Amino acid sequence: MIFRNYSDWLISLLLLLFMFGSFACTEKGKDNQDNNVLPESKAINLTIIDSIQIPFLGNPMVQDISPSQQRIVFMDQKEFTEDIFIADFEGNILSSFSKLGDMPDNHGGIRAPVFISGEDSLLIYGNRGYLTFDMEGKMLSLVKSKEFTGYNFAFFGMGRAFEKYENKLLYFDQGSRKEDYTLISLYDELRVLNWHHPKTGEKTPFNSLPENSTFKSGKYFFRQAWFPAFTIADNMIYVVYGIEPMIYAFDVEEPHELKRSIPLNLNDYELFPGLIEFTHDFRKLGIGREWGRVENIKKIGDFFVIAYFPGNDAKDRELLWENKTPEEAMAFRESMQKKYPKRIQVTDLKGNQLLDFASDRYHPETMLLRDGQLWVMAKPNPDVEEDFFKVYRLVLE
Repeated sequence: MIFRNYSDWLISLLLLLFMFGSFACTEKGKDNQDNNVLPESKAINLTIIDSIQIPFLGNPMVQDISPSQQRIVFMDQKEFTEDIFIADFEGNILSSFSKLGDMPDNHGGIRAPVFISGEDSLLIYGNRGYLTFDMEGKMLSLVKSKEFTGYNFAFFGMGRAFEKYENKLLYFDQGSRKEDYTLISLYDELRVLNWHHPKTGEKTPFNSLPENSTFKSGKYFFRQAWFPAFTIADNMIYVVYGIEPMIYAFDVEEPHELKRSIPLNLNDYELFPGLIEFTHDFRKLGIGREWGRVENIKKIGDFFVIAYFPGNDAKDRELLWENKTPEEAMAFRESMQKKYPKRIQVTDLKGNQLLDFASDRYHPETMLLRDGQLWVMAKPNPDVEEDFFKVYRLVLE
């Protein structure tokens, strides 16, 4: 190339520098995308900064974590046994005990994850009521429930734990086995959350479905479709009703006024549309596992951290119902788990997506926020039987 004067040369040099800079920015953007990081102006990441490894061979389910006490409570459930273990942050198992079976201080059947309720004390909410134990398994108190009902829904691991506010505990309503799912009026009658009062044995149902919710559209949904993810932060209760990609923010104080609704933009999300008429045909009504749903929500500073399952596409939902041998059904289920992994999305307070990814290192739905620290349970190695399990601490950076 021949330059006629210095000005031509300078202009050409600037153009080359601009092109190189654009290429470099493009490559940098590509790297950021591959690492689930946005461009520098909006960069945010969810990073593992700590891990705890606990030697154990079995089927551990972490119940609760107390960073201030440096204690981890986990449970190992088998066919006829149910052992509760307490470990420290060094990975040492300090004690274990069982309260299932014929003993005077049995819980009668656990209804919620074991909760670290105070200094060196655990709360078990069971069919006998609210039982408090020390870390060695000695019962400190028993407060019977004022009203006993059977339940439809129960979960016993991280991600579905009690959240404390003042002297009461927030939990989802577990159903009473009296609901008539064939009636559209059910969606007006539902109270999705409960305040538990362990010192008195009382339970207060509240939180009707909002009028603008998809569940008030006059359609029918499969059982547990509204099963809530919830968290308490900044004197607000943030709730996502199962399949509905919307955060509802309620005042934590009575009468729990709805303050705002925040729509979510979840990647490749398959939303169950609801049915005009009720049916018992699972092919039409669905069974829940094939449709998108939000499984956990936490608020950290000016961000929401959402764990969700995107759902299967239409073709794979059809394949779900094809006749299969037990071996084929297992292979299909495993292939779907690989194809549609559970994901984490980070948004700002308006619901704008800042980060979205699937982790191959931990289970997003197990997020637990205690003492301002976010913890998750690590995924085991699927190819090797491990004699330990891990929990990770995450931070937003």
